[in-house]
Amino acid sequence: MQDEKDLNMEYLEKQFLKRKEEEKDYDKSKKERDKTSFEDNCITKVKTTMVGSIAAFEDKFSFLWAGEEDNTKTKIKALFMRAREEAFDLGNEQIKKLKAEFKKYDVERKKFTMKFFVEDNKK
Repeated sequence: MQDEKDLNMEYLEKQFLKRKEEEKDYDKSKKERDKTSFEDNCITKVKTTMVGSIAAFEDKFSFLWAGEEDNTKTKIKALFMRAREEAFDLGNEQIKKLKAEFKKYDVERKKFTMKFFVEDNKK
């Protein structure tokens, strides 16, 4: 009888330790998912800002090179395209720096918790 209890306790201890390891693995993978998600969201916002800004300039100033082409319009459009390329290069460089910066941090998404307090009415 005692041997059976010892075997059950040993089994339960192994299960408990296994569960603790699984929780650690889950917490580690959750932190990685949280960090990746946060990084991806930030980079998407930078890209959206960068592309949106360039698109706004193109929308407002494209009348300068629209219509029948001439030497002046061609030069203005070439100048704009060069500035556009430089802006994208600068933005992409900042994204690379942002990715490197993220490697320095651990990120964990806040989660909602609820605590329930139970009163003992046996007074």
